[in-house]
Amino acid sequence: MTLSTEILGPSFFIKVAKKHELGLTVAARAYGNVRNITGNLGQNAFDYFLSSNRWNTTFQDQSARVNAMGWLEYGLHYATVISDRGLNEIKGGISLNYLQGVGAIYAKNTNVTYKVVDTTAMVFSNTTLDYGRTDFDDLKNLHDRNHGHGFGADLGVTFLHFNTDEDKRKDNYLYKIGISLLDLGRINFNRNTGSYHLSAASAVFNNWHEASFTDNKQLDQTLSAVFYNGDSAKSRTGSSFRMALPTALSVQADYAICGPWFANLTIIKGLGHGGNAGVVQPDVYGVTPRYETEHYEVSLPISVVYYGHWQPRVGLAVRVWYFFIGGDAPGALLKLNDLRQVSFYSGIHYFIK
Repeated sequence: MTLSTEILGPSFFIKVAKKHELGLTVAARAYGNVRNITGNLGQNAFDYFLSSNRWNTTFQDQSARVNAMGWLEYGLHYATVISDRGLNEIKGGISLNYLQGVGAIYAKNTNVTYKVVDTTAMVFSNTTLDYGRTDFDDLKNLHDRNHGHGFGADLGVTFLHFNTDEDKRKDNYLYKIGISLLDLGRINFNRNTGSYHLSAASAVFNNWHEASFTDNKQLDQTLSAVFYNGDSAKSRTGSSFRMALPTALSVQADYAICGPWFANLTIIKGLGHGGNAGVVQPDVYGVTPRYETEHYEVSLPISVVYYGHWQPRVGLAVRVWYFFIGGDAPGALLKLNDLRQVSFYSGIHYFIK
């Protein structure tokens, strides 16, 4: 499972000199990845470990990984024309972003062997697990939503080719090709935050079904006591951790076919973080034909996404003047097929000339 959401707040770009622009954006973002959850863990979690036909059976999970975080992003952007020769033009830009961590959680180095005896006992053997989290209880109070800080950056260049000098003056390119690095950076979560390590050759969680927790700290202490013979503090290994942003390499090409008809090619390659905590951008490969005029636009994104397996997608996007809306699961929304994933976006983009 992967989840991404972004709310772009008040933002602007302004020309400060010939061929130079500055911009400011404010955004709230969240990203989450869950990978390689085993079938037995998924089934047991869905049934709250209460399915008696799976009791007294030993299960293993050596692959599960969880990474999720939310943050506020304040970006300062600079763009300029790097080269302007004849009918060719090269533009470049860079964004420097200040990041405010709102919340995060991760789980890695999973090596869990467990057996549910019944509602009175859950047995672990030869088990290790590393995890970390911010105190989610703090989010009840708006003034406690800050759990850390970090910095990020985006940078890229775009090459444009025009047919005539007149087209160049009107910015009517024949084609353009861009390449960029997105979401370079990480956030250091260090306020009301903890990292933990669980390890035991043998451990028993007695009366697990009757356990109740008033906050996440109580859960941490209970797990520590289970794995370390009643020591509720031994599992804690630190009061901070760092999580990487969903770094990606993006390549885009746009071609003016004829009049208002265009075609776009997009390739987004997510860059992983090895064994470190951090969210990951799935790979996207897409082709988008579109009809575009000053006041109206319709596009049909056709893409495949790779996130453990290949998944095709067909979408639809419409723009009327300054308002746009789109998504990539019209078939599922119209009940033509099962809904397995969806990307939905809308907004208002107003240009002052």
